[in-house]
Amino acid sequence: MTAALPRPFLPIIKKGEKMQVTITTAEHMSDETYSLICEGFRKQLGDVTFEHVIDNAILGGFIADADGMIYDASMLSQLEKIKQEITE
Repeated sequence: MTAALPRPFLPIIKKGEKMQVTITTAEHMSDETYSLICEGFRKQLGDVTFEHVIDNAILGGFIADADGMIYDASMLSQLEKIKQEITE
């Protein structure tokens, strides 16, 4: 099952250009999970290429960078949101 990307995330792609999506995770993920994430982006963005980067600073989840458009589903950003809500 894949979730749709938010509408504002959908960038305009010039005809003939192939978008690069970098998927950053805290650790190696299973091929099945990686494929599901990639398929979700393919459904929304069309023919794209993927790169997988590991950065344990995000704690969990993933961050996708599609030619500068960021989709942040990381544990770090969620914890920061909770912290912000508590301190307001």
